[in-house]
Parts: sequence; structure tokens; C-alpha cells
Amino acid sequence: MGGCCSALNKEIWRARNKQELDLTKKEIKRIPKRIRICKKLERLDISHNQLIDLPIELEQLSQLQVLNFSYNNVNYFPPVLPKSLKEVLAGHNRLFYSPMTPKIGDLEHLEKLDLSHNQLEEIPTEIGNLRLSHLILNDNDLKSIPDAVISMPTLVVLILGSNKIKVVGPEVAKLKSLQVLDLTNNTLAKLPDTLGKLTALTRLLVGNNALRGLPDSCGDLLALEELDVQENHHLQDLPGSLQKIRTLKRLNIQNTKLETLPRALKQWTELVDLIMKNNGQIEELPDTIGMLTRLKHLNCDGCSLRQLPDSIGDLESLVHLDLRKNQLSSFAIPSTVSKLTSLTRLVLSDNNIEVLPDEICNLANLIEFDLSHNLVITLPDDIGNMKKLEKLLINNNKLETIPKSIENLKYLTVLELRHNAMTSLPKELGSLIGLVRLDLSHNRLSQLPDEMYKLEHLQTLDLLDNPFDSPPQNVIVRGKEAILDYLWQNSQRTDTERDAMMAKGPRAAQ
Repeated sequence: MGGCCSALNKEIWRARNKQELDLTKKEIKRIPKRIRICKKLERLDISHNQLIDLPIELEQLSQLQVLNFSYNNVNYFPPVLPKSLKEVLAGHNRLFYSPMTPKIGDLEHLEKLDLSHNQLEEIPTEIGNLRLSHLILNDNDLKSIPDAVISMPTLVVLILGSNKIKVVGPEVAKLKSLQVLDLTNNTLAKLPDTLGKLTALTRLLVGNNALRGLPDSCGDLLALEELDVQENHHLQDLPGSLQKIRTLKRLNIQNTKLETLPRALKQWTELVDLIMKNNGQIEELPDTIGMLTRLKHLNCDGCSLRQLPDSIGDLESLVHLDLRKNQLSSFAIPSTVSKLTSLTRLVLSDNNIEVLPDEICNLANLIEFDLSHNLVITLPDDIGNMKKLEKLLINNNKLETIPKSIENLKYLTVLELRHNAMTSLPKELGSLIGLVRLDLSHNRLSQLPDEMYKLEHLQTLDLLDNPFDSPPQNVIVRGKEAILDYLWQNSQRTDTERDAMMAKGPRAAQ
């Protein structure tokens, strides 16, 4: 303990003329009083330690602007701090132990205050005297928005997620400068009609509540860029007034009761992210989806889509498309999908697809393709055109083999083909020299192509549950290196030697 304190004192001494001091993650239990010698400090980070209190000598650091004592066990807010402070980060402590000091209202230059994860049930009214721009109060035990908060006209960011707030009163409209309002994971059943007066708002996060709708006044939030209403399990509709908004870039309607996408969708041409997963009642995408030409991420996981509209091909900026766990069948994917030239990740797993359109092979920039848990019997012959593909997952289908053109997938590192009906593999598989993982388990394979010995970068080769003759089982049980060595030796033999050896049975290869 003495050695630890000695080292800490030395570090403080070395920082006496510095502007910054980082003492994070040093298992410190007490800050020495000599911290007062660091008169020039502007930033002090003592987070992620074992502190239970802070020394009063901190008040003497008259130039200190940022104090971070988050992730400790501090059980009361320091009664005296330098008035020069602009940021205090006190999250993840135990500040609920003692009432917060009213002297916090004396920090006249404070702009950012983080009191998150402290089990606070209230905050002092003197906080209302501050000219904060950022107030972070998430993960506490607040039952309403404190009056002191409502009286902060300078507030730009207000984070109140994961509290016990049941009601937001009309007085929230006083926060004229507010740009971010986070009320995620509370127990709100409605929002006030005055919400629309927060005309500077760019992010409205009200997911994980009990909302049944949004007020019509939300259409007046003309600067709104993000709307998150996910996990409101009684939310059946969004107001038509939202079509007045033209700035929306991110919409999250995950796991609600919405039966269709909002009518305002066609107006949101700036949309970049659309998350609509786990809405099993949504059966179709509207044709107007094609108007979202800036959309990069579309997540429809867990809906009930039966068909994709032709206009899906107009999403020229789309990078990620997740369609897993829907009801798509063989002809549900239009040929226009070939126009999605920016697409890098396509997930079609857990559907009812038997046949893929040939045009899907034109997705030349695709990096990851997941087709697992479908009914696919064959892959398009031109799948080798997906030359940038790195990860190809076709588990749990009915594949009997794979096309020879797979040899063109030079960047492929993961190929998973488990639980299919494959009886043979093309020798071209040996051209995939970048493969790191190859899963051929649970098929009907009796032989591996000798050319597979070239797969020298393989880290995982899974051949479980196949009726192999070549390599024989006694080679397979010895693992990857033995298998590749067997294939290499086999490749050196003449066809006549190989035929003679196979005629004698697999033991002749030992």
C-alpha cells in the first residue's frame, strides 16, 4: 500500500506543471491532499478507481475545467469544487447515499454534467441555476423530469433514459434550445402535445416505453433527424403530420404494433437507416421504398414479408440489407436486386427460398451473403461473379453440390455448407486458398477433392457426419493437418494408382 501511495505521489509531483493528469484504472482508494500542487491542471481524470470520496483540496485547482471521477464508489457529491469547471463526469458512483449539495449551483461555468448510474431519486433545485448544455441523468430512479431541469433554457442535450418517469408535462416546451431528448426505457404512456414546440430537436428517443402513439405536433419538429420508437408494444400508428419533416435520417420502429410503414415514408428521402425488425404483422414493403435513394441500412429481420417490390432496386446507396426470418419464397426477390451495386451485406436466412434469381450474382461488391435455413437446391452458376465475397453461409439447405465458378471467390475466408445434401464437391474448391473456415459437416460426402490440399490457411475444417471413403475416417479423426497431407499425397499419384488403391479399400491409403 505504501509503495502504491509513493508511486501516486510521484505521479502527482511530475504533473505539478502539467495541464492534464490521467490517473485512470490504478486501483486508487484515496487522492492525496498534495493534488493541490497541480495548479495548472485543466483536465483531471480519476475514473475507474476505488474512490469513496474526493479531497477538498480539489477546490484549489483554480484552472481545472474537466473533472472525471466516474466509475468509482463515491457516495456523495463533493461540497466544494473549483468554479472554473466546465465538465463534471460523475456517472457510475453511489451518489444516492447522501443528498447532493446545493453548492453545485455555484459552478457558474459548468456546461456538461453527467450524473448517470447513481440511483438518484432527485436532484437539487440549485442545478437550475446552471447554464448547462448537456445534462446526463440516465439510469437513475427519477420519477419525473425535475423542475430544475425544465428551468434550463440553455440545455441542448438531455439524457433521461432508464429511469421511472411516467409522465412528461407540457412545461417541457420551455427547453427551446433542446436538440437531443432521450427518454428511452421509462414507463411513458403518452407524450405532451407541446412537444412540437421543441423546434430545435434533432433526436427524439422514446423507445422501450408504453406509448400508443405520438402527438400530432411532432410534425412540427422540422429539424428532426432521428426518431426512435422501438419496443413500444402498443404503438399502432404514427401521425400523418410527420410527412412535414424532410430531415429524417434514422427511423427505428423495431417491435411495435405498426402494420405498415408510415405514410410519410416517401417524404423522408434523407433517410439513411431504417430499422423495422421484429414486426411480424408487417407483410410488405411499399413501392415508395424506392424513393429512399440515400438509404444505407435496411433491417427487416423478423417481419412477415412475402415479396419485395421491384422498386427495391432503386436503393442505390444500400449497403446492408437484412431480410432474415420473413416468408420470402423463390420468386419473392425481383430481378431488380441486381441494381443494388453498393450492397456489401445481404442476409436472407430463415426464409422459404428454393431458387435464387440469376441477377443476384451481379452484386459484385457483396462481402457477406447469408442464405442459411432455406430450401435451396442449387446455386446460380454465376455465383463466382461475387468476386469480393468474404463470407458465404448456406447452412441448412438442400444443396447437392456447388458451382465450379466458386473458384473465382478469391477473397472468401468463411464458407459454411453444413446440413445440406451434398454428395460431391468440385475440384475448384481448392482454388479458395484464402479460406480460414470451411464447414462441410452433416452432408453426404464420400470424397474430398484432392485439390483441397492447397487450403493452407485453413484454421477450422469441420467434416463431421459424412460417409467419407477418401480421406478415410482414421485420417479424418487425426485432424486438419492429416487431412490436407492425405489430399496432397493423393494428388501426387497417377490416376491408375489412385484407382487401384481405391479398389483395395480405404485401408490401402494408410
